[in-house]
Amino acid sequence: MGLEITGSLRDEFVQWFRELEALKEVRVPRWINITPDATKKFFIHTFCDASKDAYAAVSYLVQEADDKNV
Repeated sequence: MGLEITGSLRDEFVQWFRELEALKEVRVPRWINITPDATKKFFIHTFCDASKDAYAAVSYLVQEADDKNV
């Protein structure tokens, strides 16, 4: 009981769907600069949110130095 997509809209969808395969190759480099001699405290800050359609989450490593610099 669905609608059939035809014409250029179908072609665009098929192309988009095929391109999703490339997402497997996406890599996000991570960089952590820790200076243990000057670090007094470490904190992990995590934020997340969701809806019925999507979700997201991110975490940050925060270091606080002896001089209170973050």
